[in-house]
Amino acid sequence: MSTAPFYLNAIVQSLLNYFLGIDLIDMLFVTHLLLAGGTGLMSVLMLREYRACRNREILAVLRAFVMLGASGLLALLLYWALEIPYYGSIFECGILVFIICLLGSLITTMAANLRLKAEVLVYKRLSREDRLTGLENRRAFDAFLARLETEGVRYRDVALVFLDLDGLKHTNDHFGHGAGDELIIGAARCIERAFGSQGRCYRIGGDEFAVILPDPDGEERIWNERLDQAIRDYNQGSRYPLSIARGVSYLRDGDRGVKRMSDWKYEADQAMYRHKKQQRARAAQPAETAAAEGRG
Repeated sequence: MSTAPFYLNAIVQSLLNYFLGIDLIDMLFVTHLLLAGGTGLMSVLMLREYRACRNREILAVLRAFVMLGASGLLALLLYWALEIPYYGSIFECGILVFIICLLGSLITTMAANLRLKAEVLVYKRLSREDRLTGLENRRAFDAFLARLETEGVRYRDVALVFLDLDGLKHTNDHFGHGAGDELIIGAARCIERAFGSQGRCYRIGGDEFAVILPDPDGEERIWNERLDQAIRDYNQGSRYPLSIARGVSYLRDGDRGVKRMSDWKYEADQAMYRHKKQQRARAAQPAETAAAEGRG
């Protein structure tokens, strides 16, 4: 609503008062009419807008202007028609209701916006989080790798650890998927315990995990010892034995250049499968020895 008519009204009334001696109170009716007209115009425009979009915020403001207009008309009626002296109090009450309605609309809008932002943050987190383990998921892993393609040069080095849970299919087939889920969660906790303080841990598949360690501290042997200790501690209280194969690759090559992402992941993947074969071979040795002793 333009304020030009109100400024013009104030100037004209001031000039009439100064040059012709007309009391301002005798011209107050014009000001009231302007207020009533402006309020009515705003109400009509907002009503049209509300009918077009059915916005609750517009409806709340429309109600506020209707209350203000009604109180103004009532004040005019009391003063000009009935000459009741406390008409101003009626209009002041209308202004108070108007302000309360606007504040209520503002608070409601702010609460709705905060709720929307919270829902967006929760959705964003859920979209990047594995629901079973609470680790970041494949989408978050791929997003971090994409950033490394442009930011990898700023790190001294970055270690990629691929991990694979051994025997998950056997556990699912013989003890049910609940037991398999228990193993997956146990593996996630062990991986977090071994690597969580240094880097980011991900579940990237059913029984597949990954860890990214920017500027890693310590040697690979120390990481493996921490992970093996976490697995031993877990197995002491678990109904199902946990075993995790792992393989490591470094982002920088021997010449300190940055590898391609595909080569980096392939090297970690191959190192993991070599470790898996070694674990299977070690597990098979006691059985072969027992069988040989039985034949003897």
